[in-house]
Amino acid sequence: MKSFMTFCLLAFSFTSNTNAQELSTELLKGTWTVDLTPSPGADPYYKEMAIEDTGENSFQGFFYDTPFANGTVNTVWGKLYFAFTTKDGSGKYFSTGYLEDGKIYGLTFSEGRKFVMPWTAWRKEDISK
Repeated sequence: MKSFMTFCLLAFSFTSNTNAQELSTELLKGTWTVDLTPSPGADPYYKEMAIEDTGENSFQGFFYDTPFANGTVNTVWGKLYFAFTTKDGSGKYFSTGYLEDGKIYGLTFSEGRKFVMPWTAWRKEDISK
């Protein structure tokens, strides 16, 4: 029994380490096409998001032609989750998202303009959406 428990512990540790490597912030790096279509049935509206200079739990880049601030990543929940802020004349925007199957699913909240906007993004090179 002790050998079986040791095996399970080692196997779980290996799986966890492999998963952590797979969820590297490097996966976010690149240029993304973001679908900001304002409502179902509306004309498509796309902007670019560039993620660069990733660190262990952080990143920098641009979204909606504005530099990120506070780019932070969390990988401990089995997905690559992230958050950042941007700002313009109307105030600060709080954006969050997660990476799944090569696509980003995000949400942006604007306190100044009083809206919440769900959005999706795919790598600029990937035109299949």
